[in-house]
Amino acid sequence: MKHTFNGDGISGDFILEPGASVGYAVSGTFAGRIDIDEYRHNSWQVRESGLVNQGLSGTLDNGGLNLARYRFHAHDWHGGEATAALL
Repeated sequence: MKHTFNGDGISGDFILEPGASVGYAVSGTFAGRIDIDEYRHNSWQVRESGLVNQGLSGTLDNGGLNLARYRFHAHDWHGGEATAALL
């Protein structure tokens, strides 16, 4: 899954099975912030907070017993382009 941001916006959702993990990376030249949100308790909450004007990378682990639902979320955008991808 890959999503390109040119402004504030939200990617499509992605699901992790219980016990699964996936790498992610955000790269590009942009002025803004991209977070990873997780759907919990009937609302979206920030799981990984991106830094202003910087890429983000790491691993999401679903250590729970249920499916976990995530999305990339770009906000406070002032220009440029960023690509958020699962690895």
